[in-house]
Amino acid sequence: MIRTKQRNELIEKIKNIQDPKVIEEIYRLLDINVDESVYKLTNEQKKEIDQAKDEINRGEGIPSEQVDTEFDGWLKE
Repeated sequence: MIRTKQRNELIEKIKNIQDPKVIEEIYRLLDINVDESVYKLTNEQKKEIDQAKDEINRGEGIPSEQVDTEFDGWLKE
């Protein structure tokens, strides 16, 4: 169950977003018809995913704890 404070904080963050791409992504995530969606990746996105997989296979990945910490830092900016 989401607490009212968290919900209100999320609403405020969404209100302050200026980037249309971020707004579109949030809208997509909140769309109730997500199960009917087909995700189509561009060739560039596919290439980046393949590169990331190769990096992980070579042991060049970042520990999830580090990613979480960095992500939290970005959200506070």
